[in-house]
Amino acid sequence: MTVSTFSTDRIDTSESLLIIILEALEAHGVKSEEYQLYDEIDVEALERVILSSSTSIKISFTVCDLRLAIKMENSEIYIEKIGCKDS
Repeated sequence: MTVSTFSTDRIDTSESLLIIILEALEAHGVKSEEYQLYDEIDVEALERVILSSSTSIKISFTVCDLRLAIKMENSEIYIEKIGCKDS
């Protein structure tokens, strides 16, 4: 499992979360021309849920057959690869 950690200080707009997700996808070998992110997830809604949670939260989603999870814990955002769609 690969985990990337980002401080929530970096997350002040949905554009920032968008960039973090794009960087994570790229780090796992998913090329930007292979998907339209807004067809896969609603980044603004994802950000609202993550940043409004007062407890630890983990949300999983799939982009281009790559399953990722975003977890917020102790004011840190973690993005981890949790597998491929078929695994």
